[in-house]
Amino acid sequence: MCDPDTRRMIARRGVIAASLALAVWGLAAAVAWIRTPDGPRIELPDRPLHLGEGRPSQTLTGTFDVWNIGSEPLLYSIASSCGCTQLTPRFGKIPPGEQTTFEVSVKLDAKAGSQRDVRLTFQSNDRENSLADYFVSASCPDSLHLTPSSVDFGRVVEGTSASRTITIRSREDEMLPAAAPLQVRLEGDNFRSEAAADGSAYDITLLPSAPLGYAQGRLILTLGDAPPVVVPLRAEIAGEVNVAPATMRLKPGREQTLFVWRTDGAALGELVRREVPAGVEVQSLLPPAENRRQMQRFAVSLSAGAALREGSSLRLEFASLGAPVVLELVGAAESGSAGE
Repeated sequence: MCDPDTRRMIARRGVIAASLALAVWGLAAAVAWIRTPDGPRIELPDRPLHLGEGRPSQTLTGTFDVWNIGSEPLLYSIASSCGCTQLTPRFGKIPPGEQTTFEVSVKLDAKAGSQRDVRLTFQSNDRENSLADYFVSASCPDSLHLTPSSVDFGRVVEGTSASRTITIRSREDEMLPAAAPLQVRLEGDNFRSEAAADGSAYDITLLPSAPLGYAQGRLILTLGDAPPVVVPLRAEIAGEVNVAPATMRLKPGREQTLFVWRTDGAALGELVRREVPAGVEVQSLLPPAENRRQMQRFAVSLSAGAALREGSSLRLEFASLGAPVVLELVGAAESGSAGE
């Protein structure tokens, strides 16, 4: 038998051998975990490619790399989401562990203030990622920074005016110098423009002479030889009061609802007078305490056996209006494009 010192030495050697075996096993497992993936494996750049800024219709070009980190050749083809794109190459093969550099060109839109966002789809024999997307962008910024970029006056009462202010700054969001070569042109007979003393803003006014319907125009600003910046102008010109329907076809015994409201959102107020043809009944659907509402509703009906004469109309006068509300009435037997 071995003496105690020999046994302790043998035990220590066993512990060391076991530790070495465990370390070798762990290293082998780690190497197996990080080994080259089986088969082809595509790897795209982490970040999308931005080609920068250009002028309208200009073509911008850039490059990016794609890797095959797999163990077999990667076969690929590429589809683009936009016909504005040129790509070289569009198909091919990447050997294991190598990369291919792609050149992509994007043609900008013909107008300023636009951006191209293109999706490139790689279809490959990568069994885990057969369809992979890569994104490329290019922009054509306006030469000016305008706030707001469009002016919509909304619904405006006929005979009244409205104004909006457009502030003008450089693309870098700084004030334009007084000597800046800025040209301004207004299109639209229903609008007027007036520049601030320092040229940093323009007041756009909708003229009270604008007729009923929709008024449209454009404010066009050109800085030097840069592409023009267009600000759309729009307004809806409406009467002081609105009635729906504008024409009502009445049938005996059938009640219909009439809606009346002010364009400016104010309360109609009290109904002070009504002129009703014979046989027509009109009843408010709101209690008197609620006559301050913007919109009021009325039930309109034709008595049984009654008949309307041609050209009949209903006239309602409200305390807040300078003119009566007129509703054309048509009997069931009359022809015409009357609404229910």
